[in-house]
Amino acid sequence: MFDSYQDIFNQRGAAYHEGMLRYPEARRHEFALVLDAAQLQPGDTVVDMPSGGGYLRDRIDTPDVEVIAVETTQAFYDQCRERPGLQRRLGPLSETGLPEASVDVVVSLAGLHHVDDRAGVFAEVLRILRPGGRFVAADVRAGSPVEGFLDSFVNAHNSMGHEGAFVDDRFRTALRGAGFEIERDETVAYPWVFDSAEAMVECCTLVFGLDEASPEAVRAGIDRWLGVTEADGVEMAWELQLVVGRRPEA
Repeated sequence: MFDSYQDIFNQRGAAYHEGMLRYPEARRHEFALVLDAAQLQPGDTVVDMPSGGGYLRDRIDTPDVEVIAVETTQAFYDQCRERPGLQRRLGPLSETGLPEASVDVVVSLAGLHHVDDRAGVFAEVLRILRPGGRFVAADVRAGSPVEGFLDSFVNAHNSMGHEGAFVDDRFRTALRGAGFEIERDETVAYPWVFDSAEAMVECCTLVFGLDEASPEAVRAGIDRWLGVTEADGVEMAWELQLVVGRRPEA
């Protein structure tokens, strides 16, 4: 089993990226969630880690924001195209190489549950944030239906398996231990959105690496663990735990 973020996405990053390219609006509520919590101001410097293919940058409409995409996986790094307002770095999340107190916001969206050294990552995030800077982490809540979907269904139908370390009291203890003040800690439910059930199944097959499941099995797993609403389009139920930490002013 490949159980680290780097191992997993060096193996299946291309499929994940293809899913994001084919269905760029599927997770629009997810990106809106973290950007709303980030409270970006014109001219801010934002670190996106782990950044995947650099998807967050295209969602930002605040003027003159510079995004630094930090990624540990070569497969994603190669897909993250540098452009005005986006620079990229390849390396460990706990050793970004960025100057101390040099960024305004750090965003981490649904990647930390595959990171072993979260204490090291949190210490690095605190180091690079300016006093008063915000760390916006949104990830899977321990005990949630999303955990069940990932660690039961995906684990059984992805040839690399899936076993995550999700947001629980240990996560919060490590965050406080690094020196953060937790400003916000809440479960936020929202849908992934699609034009059709077929699009939903294909997107999930690619993003979650469901190489050992038929389309019918994927749909059954989604129905079993998450739930689907079909009306004007298709909505797949999802949720993440949003935790916002702040580096103290002094």
